[in-house]
Order: sequence, then C-alpha cells, then structure tokens
Amino acid sequence: MEKTLIETTEQLTQFCEQIKHSSWLAIDTEFIREKSYYPKLCLLQVANETHSACIDPLVLDDTKPIMDLLFRQDIIKVFHACQQDLEIFVHLYHDVPRPIFDTQIAGALVGMGNQEGYASAVKKLPGIQLDKSQTRTNWAQRPLDEKQVTYAHGDVIHLGEIYKILLGKLNDLNRTEWLTEDFQQLETAEHYINRPEQMWVKVKGNQHLKGVQLAVLQALASWRETRAQHKDIPRK
Repeated sequence: MEKTLIETTEQLTQFCEQIKHSSWLAIDTEFIREKSYYPKLCLLQVANETHSACIDPLVLDDTKPIMDLLFRQDIIKVFHACQQDLEIFVHLYHDVPRPIFDTQIAGALVGMGNQEGYASAVKKLPGIQLDKSQTRTNWAQRPLDEKQVTYAHGDVIHLGEIYKILLGKLNDLNRTEWLTEDFQQLETAEHYINRPEQMWVKVKGNQHLKGVQLAVLQALASWRETRAQHKDIPRK
C-alpha cells in the first residue's frame, strides 16, 4: 500500500491519476465542530486497493481534482457510518458523492451489530486491532504528526478490506439488493440539511405540548436554528 500525505496541488493531481480507474474508493473525514454549527473539514482520507492518501484541505488551494473523482457515479464510495461525512459534503459541495456503500449498515445484514463501530468491525473482519490513541486528537493543528497521519490512513485502508469481506458475505447470502433502499436514502442530499421550521420535532418533550405552547416551541426552535446557522455557532 502506497501512503501519501497530500499538501500540494501536484501531489493531489498525481494521486487522482493513480486512482482514477478504481471501481471503489474508501472515504473518511476528520473534522471539528465543537465551536461551530457547521463541521470544519480538517482532513480527507481516500484509498483504493493500492494507494491511500490523507488530503489536507487546510493547506490546499484547490481540492477540485479529488472532488471531480469522488462525484463520478461509476465509482462506489465506501464509508462507515457515513451520516456526518456526508453532511460535510453537502455543506461544502451541496451534494453527496454517489453511489454509496455504508459498511455499518451492510454489517448488520451479515450478523454484526446494528451500530457496529469502525474499530470493532476491523477487529472482527480483517482481525486487526486499531490504535485508538488519536481518537480525540486535534485535527486542526498543523503540522500533523506521524501518529495522526498513520491513524488517518488506517481509517480507509482497513475500510476497503471490510468492504470486500462484506461484499463477499452479502453475495453468499443473496442479500446485496436488500441494501438498495437504505443506500438510496443516504444519497439524498436533502437528508443532511437542517430546516429551521422542522427542528421543533427534535426538542425533547415536544409531544407533551399542544396549542399555543406547541406554537411557541415551533417558533423558538426555528429562530434558534436560524441564528445558529447564520452565526455558525452550536445551537446549544
């Protein structure tokens, strides 16, 4: 496996040339959002069977080469628990890369847990114990150190291994088509956009309110969400 930390346009162009004929790509993101409404993309990891790259959007002037590749519909994009990753794509690029294969959802159809974590899936399928020391690392710091980069590569290198194992199991069980509806829902960009007028349904206890009280909740929740989005700060 050739591993690269990409910090220049030349490196990115070369990597995209190396992987452009892939039938699938494993994808992960590292981001921060503790002090913002929208997630701040700090690192994008992409791998196929032979090449893995940690692409640094904080130092690159242009990520168009890799985005052009990720939005090609003849390449399967493999994620694990992709909700937050796809939210980033919708925020930055107003769409999601498709088609999508989510290994967490697929794992549930072959006897794994319904919410199987990535590290657990890697331990069960390829049989590899991941280093968890960088789970709470600061991905916005620069320069990235060697441990951070190694950890980030592992998130996509082993994801590709999981994908191939799961695909084999699904084919053996004749369950591949069972995933079609779930994956189509994931590919709907609207799914990742928070509409202020709908946010009241996420407020705990809303089912106990009626009439004027419910109307007040709806107005306040909408106002709060709009302000949070406008100021780019957490709704809380």
